[in-house]
Amino acid sequence: MKKNSFGTKTAIALAIAAFAAGAAVAADPVDEIKLSNDMTFTSNVDITKGTTGDDDYLWGNDDKTGIVNWQIDGGTVNLTNYFVAQRLPAGGKPTGSLVVNNGTFNVAATNPAEGLAQIDGAYTGANVNHIVINDGTINLKGAKIEKGKAIASLGAYDDFTMNGGTLNIGTNAKVWLSTDGGVFSEEDPEDPAKVAMQLKGGTVNLSGGMLAAGDNDTANKLALEGTNINVDAEDSVIQAATIEQTAGTINVAKGDLTVRMAADSTHGTQATYTMKGGNLVVSNGARADFQVAANVEGGDISVTDAQIKYDEAVTIRGGTVNLVATEKNPGVTYGVGILVQDGITFGEQGKATDLVVNIKDGAVINAQNGAAGDVKIYGGIFNIGGALNGTKVEDKPYNEQWRRGSNIYASDDLVIADAKLNLGQNAWIGGDGAQFSITETEVNVTGTRDAATIIGAWAANNTVTESNINVEGVGIVEFDDSADTFTIEDGTDLVIARNGAPVVTDELGAFFSDAEGAADGSVVVADTVKGLYLEGKKFEVGTDGYLEVGDVTYADGMLVIAADGEAYVSGKISAASDKATGGIENAGALYTNIANIGEIKIDEKGALTLEKSEIGKELTEADDTGYIYEVAYTNNLTLEQYDALERQFGNRQLVLLDSAVTAADGSAVDFDDAAKLESFESPKTVLKQMLDKGDSDKTVNLSVNPGKKFVAADVRTDAETVQTNGSFTLAGTGAVLFGDSVKTLNVKSGTLTLGYEPAIEYVGGTINADVAVADSANVQVDAGAWQFGKDLTVGQGAKFVVDGDESSALIAGQVSGAGAIKANSGATIDVKAVASETDVEISGGIVSIAQQYVEPAEPTPYADETESKAFDNAVNAIDVKWDADKLNMLGIGTTSTAAVKAIVEDVIGADKLDKQNVTVMQQQYAGDVTLSDKEGTAFTTDLIVDLDAISSKTGWNAEDGVIANGVNVVDNEASGRIYLRNLTQAALTGNAGEKTLKLAKSFSLGTDNKLDISFGTIFYGEIVGTSDTENADKLVALDGKASVIDAAKGTITFNPNEQVIDLVDGYTFSGNLLNDVNEVNFDSFTSKIVYGLDDYAVAAYNEGVDRGLKDEALRQYVKDKIGAALDSVEVGQNMAVAGGAFSTAVDINNEVWKALDRRMSAANLNAPRNAYGVTPWVDVIGTTNEAKDIFGGAGYEADIYGAVLGADWTAPCGAIVGLAFSVGQADANSVDLDTKVDNDVDFWGVSLYGSHRVGNFNGKVDFGYVSTSNDLSAHTAFGKLDESLDADIFTIGLGGEYIVNAGSFDVVPHAGIRWSSIDMDSSKYGADYDKMNLFQMPIGVTFSGTIEMTGWKVAPMVDLSVVPAFGDKDAVASFEGGINDTTRVVDTNPIQMTLGVNAQVDAWTFGVNYGLTAGGEERLNNSFNLNARYTF
Repeated sequence: MKKNSFGTKTAIALAIAAFAAGAAVAADPVDEIKLSNDMTFTSNVDITKGTTGDDDYLWGNDDKTGIVNWQIDGGTVNLTNYFVAQRLPAGGKPTGSLVVNNGTFNVAATNPAEGLAQIDGAYTGANVNHIVINDGTINLKGAKIEKGKAIASLGAYDDFTMNGGTLNIGTNAKVWLSTDGGVFSEEDPEDPAKVAMQLKGGTVNLSGGMLAAGDNDTANKLALEGTNINVDAEDSVIQAATIEQTAGTINVAKGDLTVRMAADSTHGTQATYTMKGGNLVVSNGARADFQVAANVEGGDISVTDAQIKYDEAVTIRGGTVNLVATEKNPGVTYGVGILVQDGITFGEQGKATDLVVNIKDGAVINAQNGAAGDVKIYGGIFNIGGALNGTKVEDKPYNEQWRRGSNIYASDDLVIADAKLNLGQNAWIGGDGAQFSITETEVNVTGTRDAATIIGAWAANNTVTESNINVEGVGIVEFDDSADTFTIEDGTDLVIARNGAPVVTDELGAFFSDAEGAADGSVVVADTVKGLYLEGKKFEVGTDGYLEVGDVTYADGMLVIAADGEAYVSGKISAASDKATGGIENAGALYTNIANIGEIKIDEKGALTLEKSEIGKELTEADDTGYIYEVAYTNNLTLEQYDALERQFGNRQLVLLDSAVTAADGSAVDFDDAAKLESFESPKTVLKQMLDKGDSDKTVNLSVNPGKKFVAADVRTDAETVQTNGSFTLAGTGAVLFGDSVKTLNVKSGTLTLGYEPAIEYVGGTINADVAVADSANVQVDAGAWQFGKDLTVGQGAKFVVDGDESSALIAGQVSGAGAIKANSGATIDVKAVASETDVEISGGIVSIAQQYVEPAEPTPYADETESKAFDNAVNAIDVKWDADKLNMLGIGTTSTAAVKAIVEDVIGADKLDKQNVTVMQQQYAGDVTLSDKEGTAFTTDLIVDLDAISSKTGWNAEDGVIANGVNVVDNEASGRIYLRNLTQAALTGNAGEKTLKLAKSFSLGTDNKLDISFGTIFYGEIVGTSDTENADKLVALDGKASVIDAAKGTITFNPNEQVIDLVDGYTFSGNLLNDVNEVNFDSFTSKIVYGLDDYAVAAYNEGVDRGLKDEALRQYVKDKIGAALDSVEVGQNMAVAGGAFSTAVDINNEVWKALDRRMSAANLNAPRNAYGVTPWVDVIGTTNEAKDIFGGAGYEADIYGAVLGADWTAPCGAIVGLAFSVGQADANSVDLDTKVDNDVDFWGVSLYGSHRVGNFNGKVDFGYVSTSNDLSAHTAFGKLDESLDADIFTIGLGGEYIVNAGSFDVVPHAGIRWSSIDMDSSKYGADYDKMNLFQMPIGVTFSGTIEMTGWKVAPMVDLSVVPAFGDKDAVASFEGGINDTTRVVDTNPIQMTLGVNAQVDAWTFGVNYGLTAGGEERLNNSFNLNARYTF
């Protein structure tokens, strides 16, 4: 937040002025007093030598009555060169005190010869003396004289508390707390460092003085809990053993502040400053010097043109740090910002943090320890325009030393993990100590075309792991030591991209100099002139590594691509000079354009030749085993030309990714012709293989010799059966593979691979045929999304494998056979059904099986029977083989692999998943489940059972259960984890309060094993069952009865957790909630509580732990937080009241009948009653209404806008009768509720009215109906609640008025009676509202007059009324369980005042009115009205 510098400086100036005035000017007038030990000051008093004889001190006496107890409640007390202290009383402990409640207390020392000017709580040895400052002003000022100092002092030996007021501590002045004098001996178990000076409120102005918790031989604690400390002079000191800041501000705006512990303190450990909240602000060239160990866990640190210095290592775990340098040379040595005389650590390893560090251009954080310093970052967001360094800083102004760009650098360890770094231009990230590492971090660098970014490491061990490094602008990655290796490990992206501005020829994308680099992760250096510059040694793209770069330039350096490594070079590969050596060694995959290899030439006869470049010659040597994937050549080649090009490479390792092979006329080449070549790899080529004439079996054979490389896009055919032999790849075109005529695909031998992983894009395809994989043959999906429209049969020893990240197979039919289907890492298989004989293997992938396998040759089991049998529709038993080193997922009865993944991440948590075998069950299962959480297990580790999905499937019977056989926990000392989700009554049997789930036939637990069952809500606890223990509880900060398992029957009984039920008892929703918990049947409202309370309780528990709470204090904290959350839900259950739906309905009804009254009243300029005709009219309404306390400590506010449109007829007798329509809207909300309720209201209505004047009496009557539609919403602790409720208002009003002419104006007293019925819809959240019958009796008087001028009549008016209300003024909501909630929603006796004026010309009349309504419960309404009418 931006501070108001004017306000801050003004406040400090006023404090200085107050201090100076208090210290230098005596009170006037001064009362004469007799000084004693017990005194209360309320007037002006001077205390100095001679006040009590010739003494310059006042001691407490030796008896109990002589203890010093002073209280200042007002006036000005001047204590000048005088000493007041307390003596230990005989036979007891001292209880003396100084309490300042108001007034001014000046303590001044001007002459050391006259002794000290101070007030102490005790004499040496006392320990129960108190100082309490509640308000007022205390000024302390000493003096520095030629031969010494005169000290002004204010201190206590037991406790010191400041709740408010102002404390000014000037030069040679000290305010202190010190538990010394032998009070705490070595035998005393109490630690003085735990005795705190408590600063809870008010302001302390340090102007060269000292604020001390601990004095010389004792060290105490200073707790800054809300007091603001302002420092405005040099030599200001805060002294304590421990300082803990949770609130308040330390503001150093001038001079310097030293934070320290007394040099001769007996405190045996390192002094500390811990910041958990509040603010630390240093500005205007000032300096704060912390000579203690510092830990920052929260709060805001702000430094502007100033410096904070930490003499010890500092840890900043949370909060916000803002460093700003606005002046070129603010006169701060070592730089604007933070200077640490040791290492600096941000965050805490392995823990989340909300830390944000902003270092503006010109500012610096520097950590140094001798010539080096380390920087460790374990989380947070860092926005760096200046520098974050760990290195030696020369004794020079910052302006000369550090203004070089945005830097992170350490000459010792530089460790960055779990963070986000945003750097500006001229960025530099580097380290040359023992370690340089970046882990799980996002680094974003924004540069300019003439400002290179350097990421450099000269340390012994350099790694970047699972991180994203994005450099926009020109980047340099530089590693300079021949003995060092820089490694980019798996999972990391390093991106260096040009920002689009022109570049010059000497700019570098990535520079590797004299170092060996290895990339097992991802390096991207894109769109630069010289992307990768290699000098001296080599950069190796390691196994599974990836490099993406524009240009590669080598100068005696080498780019090495290891086996399974990939390098994408979109630009030019060239030597730095004619004499440069080096180049590229390729044993993996190099993606580049043909120009880097040579030039393809085709003569007039169609013959192809390749003129190789120097790098092309090197790459095409036989011993260069890697592949070259050409990405830019798009011309088609004939089969002969393709073969000629491939022969230029020793291993035929060139693949043209965007070029197809065709016949000379552009038609497709035969498959058999392509298969005759030594190898054929053309993923863009569509071949053909047509039936020979006379083929009766309508079968084509696609055969490739063993060991031959063969890749095409597709093979088109007119056959009905395709039979493959040998191994080859079809990349796919996105269309139907082979063509629409194919009904059967037989894979007889070898492996048919679908999808081509090296392709530029993965297109996939569809096979609309039955697929049969023969014994020991395979089908493998390598890339893209593939759909199989019919059944799949996998023979003995055969496999159907989906491999490759994000590869997928959707099998619409059934899978059968003695082979296996397998999903590898990142792959998914969605299948309709799998036969029991077919293995399912999962190695890091996801498999979803939708339904039961049905033997195709047999009818559906029991199809002819009238009654279904148990597990009729269950998914059949499946043999699953898990890869223990991966995260594997299986869905039983699930709709898709995407759904399986979503459920697993929701139930277990995406951040908690590791090497696990997770089964999601959404349909009955006709097998058994084996569980174990042992490392390396071959069984299911986590079973998620979706009861709602299972019970909704055809054939479900709750008595049958979910799993036909047993649930077994194996492996000694293992646990089986079962998660029950989407609990529903339909899945259970039994009576309310003891509903039972038949999960399996039985539970079998091995030796020392456990079965851990989670219900997803603490309303039923969490079972940890063993073979000997039926139930136990495992709740977060709560105790209670857990639900019960019966191992022999395989059942789980849902017993409501009594402790949790007690928590929700007494709320309006308690009856509804308890009934739903007992029935295990939750509506949209109770489900929010049942499932939301868990997360809230866990969060509250963790908050309590963070606060240091334990045992009963922690338990109570959790209960209080839960109570607050439940309060918010209770408000949401009764939103019609809290959101003002009742009150606003009454307000709207009032506005409508007041509009009718304006038309009917004789006090207005209405048409003469002796003439008859039709008068249409309109009345526009706008109001702002509020009653902030009407609900008892809370209320509502509403803005109402609308119009009433009417027309009436005046009879010859003068009576009028009319009809009116009203329409409008209102915006309402609750006031002073912790949970705000919003209400958007639409209303309409119709009214019949009439009036008749007889003489001076005018009678009025109206009948009306108003409908309001309330859209209510509230954000509770468990999510948003919203609903729409309608209210119907019927009203009848009778009134009369009498016109008394008083000369030039009329006095019109009036009275009436109104009945209104308000009927509100019942809430879907459980509130059933009683119909209200409300009576109102408006009584008042109107004063009006008529002024005539040039054809106009103008009539001002004023009305004063009171509107008593009786009948149903309370809204009564009834809830399940006989709970009623009654809330006052209507004022009793509001008072109304209306000011208005009407103007009439010819047949037109116009009016404007303002109304004010005030009453109890902080009622205040303002209404504005415009009306017009025309009389025909």
